[in-house]
Amino acid sequence: MSDVAWSFSRISSYEMCPRKYWNENVGKTIPFEETEEMAAGKDWHKGAELYMKRGAQLPLHMRHWEPTLSKFKNAPGEKMVEQQIALNAKWEPVEWYAKDAWLRVKSDLTILNGDQAVQIDYKTGKQKDDFTQLRLNSAVTFHLAPEIKTVKHGFLWTKTKALTFETMHLQDVPVFWADMLPRVARYQQAHDQQNFPPKPGFLCRGYCRVKSCQYWEPKR
Repeated sequence: MSDVAWSFSRISSYEMCPRKYWNENVGKTIPFEETEEMAAGKDWHKGAELYMKRGAQLPLHMRHWEPTLSKFKNAPGEKMVEQQIALNAKWEPVEWYAKDAWLRVKSDLTILNGDQAVQIDYKTGKQKDDFTQLRLNSAVTFHLAPEIKTVKHGFLWTKTKALTFETMHLQDVPVFWADMLPRVARYQQAHDQQNFPPKPGFLCRGYCRVKSCQYWEPKR
């Protein structure tokens, strides 16, 4: 079987419920629907992108973030905004939509400065403490920029007005992959075997659109 392209969001979706993941991403029995939260997230990302790249004025509802964003904008180092990186199974960079793309990561803001880097991800949803997504981005940064020894990565939470950070060092990379790659292997195996069983959870109570699933029930 050929290698299946993955990303943090795909792995997370698969692990939440393989059946839901299959219907949305493989069988595509459910058409994509943009939620209000998704639309708000796109709007926020676009505003920040134009501010960082072109110095455009932030939209009115984002103006209170200007002091924070200006610190990132004026920080020393090379800045990459809304960067998309794809690697093939040989860990070589390829085009985003290349047929042999295996891993895809996106970075809202990356600042490279000597042997250090800062990575920021804008989040418009509920605040969480899981840094796995940013660790993946940082691991790819270490791979592509061997001069980098330390990455400080963090989430900018637009709803709670919080910034949460974590520091990852080059020596942490093997530990990260030791945890991540078995998850990727299970994801690959599911595709190889076309085995996507349902996983009962809170989404079953009217929040999942796979109404044909035996665990689905209407909202109460």
